Amino acid sequence: MRNLRKSYIYWDLDGTLWQHKEQEVKLICENLSITYSIKLEEEFFYMIGEFNRHFERIRVTQSEICQIIERTMLELYAVGISGRQFLDAWCETECNVLNKDAKEVLKKFNELGKQNNVITDWLWNKQITQLRNFGILSYIEKIYSCEGYFLKKNPKSISRVIKPKEREASIIIGDSLQSDIAFANNAGISSIWYNPKRTENLTTFEPTFEVTSLMEVLDIIK
Repeated sequence: MRNLRKSYIYWDLDGTLWQHKEQEVKLICENLSITYSIKLEEEFFYMIGEFNRHFERIRVTQSEICQIIERTMLELYAVGISGRQFLDAWCETECNVLNKDAKEVLKKFNELGKQNNVITDWLWNKQITQLRNFGILSYIEKIYSCEGYFLKKNPKSISRVIKPKEREASIIIGDSLQSDIAFANNAGISSIWYNPKRTENLTTFEPTFEVTSLMEVLDIIK
């Protein structure tokens, strides 16, 4: 692989540095002391799709997230749970598992003098807490949350993250073609598509590199 001289590394979190637990919805239900159902889980994933559609062109706010939850997760209404209650429980619940190579790779880049940054399409407090709980917050220099701003796929998200003089020295690593790689393509920076399941790229977004493990990233960035 080609050795890239990059100083600014931008990491995606969900799906890249960590993975969601399969029983995520069940865990949230336990936190809320409500009964889990397949219908509720179906509504949960539909809600996530609506989240991405709703905020495609506008800034992300917690109040609107709560409205989306209430509009799409009707099973919650039946048990008296508001959108705010569900969002708070979601953020409080331990729903993720750290990728086994994440800490080692972040530490290595830190030792090499690289700047590890995070750009995430989720809420600030939740991601800060998760980074701290996984013991990797100390390896992160800057954190860019979508809260109050735009999702990564929106070109308007670029200017606050990528400075023109740093473009050539920047690279993003993420699992989503339509989010992380779209950000890279729009910003004109290099990218690494983390694709452990070897999913076929059926989009128009083109990653610079593709890897199936985070350890491979160490062979690309020097």
